[in-house]
Amino acid sequence: MNSSSRSYAFFSRRSFLGACLVGLSVAPGCVSLVGSRKIGPAVYEPAVEKTTRQVGEEITRVSVLNQGKKPKICFIGVLGDSASDISAATRAKLEKSKDFNVVDEKKMQAAFKKSKISRSDVFRPQSREKFADALGESFDYILAGYVEDREERVDPNDEESKTIPKTVYRLSLFNLETNAKSDFVAEL
Repeated sequence: MNSSSRSYAFFSRRSFLGACLVGLSVAPGCVSLVGSRKIGPAVYEPAVEKTTRQVGEEITRVSVLNQGKKPKICFIGVLGDSASDISAATRAKLEKSKDFNVVDEKKMQAAFKKSKISRSDVFRPQSREKFADALGESFDYILAGYVEDREERVDPNDEESKTIPKTVYRLSLFNLETNAKSDFVAEL
């Protein structure tokens, strides 16, 4: 190997690593490091079970305070890896609840299309009004799911402790009456 090919190999390796570290997929092979990964049912179903149960408990607690009114949730879906599978599993669990109603998915999708707003825009009051008008029915909560990669400390009480990567499923429940947000998290 002559010196010019050695420097070329070093440069290519450095470019590859640099591109992967900053999340670019321009170098060959980076796509597998930064691309979406499939999370299977054996992994996400316990997380869906835990978070939807917690959401149900919170809604039940709040509805008891509101004279037992059966609230309605607008579940806008899940963002992140395996979003459609996790979203379908979450919606199925939510729809089985006897403590609250869930906005119909087809009606919700039609309302997003008609109102021309994105799912993340529904959290803004003006966009939410536009969406609710297009939906033609009121709801009490917005629920969104997120698959996230986090760094957590081995010892949460020690700021010097090592961090480890974790993938979590988070359901965020937004109460439209109080503007309170509650997060329910489970490891994947």
